[in-house]
Amino acid sequence: MFRFIAAIKSPQIQTVVKSIIFWAIFILLLFASGIVANNLLPKTFERFSYGILGTLAAFVSTYILVKSENKSLRDYGLIWQKKTLSNFTIGVGIGFFIFTLLIICLLVFSNLTLQKNAIVLPTSHYFWLLSIIPLALMEEIAFRAYPFIQLNKFFGLRLTQIILSVSFALYHFIQGWGLQISFLGPGLWSFVFVLSAYYYKGIAVPTGIHVALNLMQQLFGVGNNNKNSIWVLAEKKVTDVTIVAADKMGLLFQIFVLIIAVILGEYLIKKERNQSSLTA
Repeated sequence: MFRFIAAIKSPQIQTVVKSIIFWAIFILLLFASGIVANNLLPKTFERFSYGILGTLAAFVSTYILVKSENKSLRDYGLIWQKKTLSNFTIGVGIGFFIFTLLIICLLVFSNLTLQKNAIVLPTSHYFWLLSIIPLALMEEIAFRAYPFIQLNKFFGLRLTQIILSVSFALYHFIQGWGLQISFLGPGLWSFVFVLSAYYYKGIAVPTGIHVALNLMQQLFGVGNNNKNSIWVLAEKKVTDVTIVAADKMGLLFQIFVLIIAVILGEYLIKKERNQSSLTA
């Protein structure tokens, strides 16, 4: 397999093939992890098991490709560094900030109100929320580590964002998400994750953003029918019109975030080009 890759003369095509092989290995290992988590490990810890085993699958997939290049995980930023925890905290702060803006927009520009969930959740529920961390880390390793660095080297940030956005959306689609929500949800947010990985040179910040967004979704019942949320975004007066308006507001906010991510990406591309011209 790796001889076939080495025989490809175009570095761009070779990079795409490497990324596809990486994702194929990851998905196969992830599928195996799911079988283990569902059949051999306690159901109570299913999300933790899947997240931890999935993270291991992402590491193994990376190691296989990295080893074929005679490189190490350090070359792809997959080791603990002094700034890892602080960068993760920065990412969490960014994620909380973005989601807070979304909640404010929904409360101000739609018919929604914030209420305490009438369902009393057990204390253990807060512990299970920690499973968000390995689940987010798994996806960041799989999409914003090896594939991102490889693709960005030969295609640049702009095209790499698009490739990874489509790949991330399709990854969720094959997991059972609808095609539209896969592209308007994970596919759109991928631009933010890729941009932060590019700017901060690693996956610690995008992982923090990812964790914060998923955690806030759980806390406010966004996308999970309020079954396990602490707060509820409910319509003051429920009609078909108000429901559609709230959905549109949420979509518009996400498109706004996408536009900001694209603008910042273009700014960083231009800045990098200017610096390159000065040192040339």
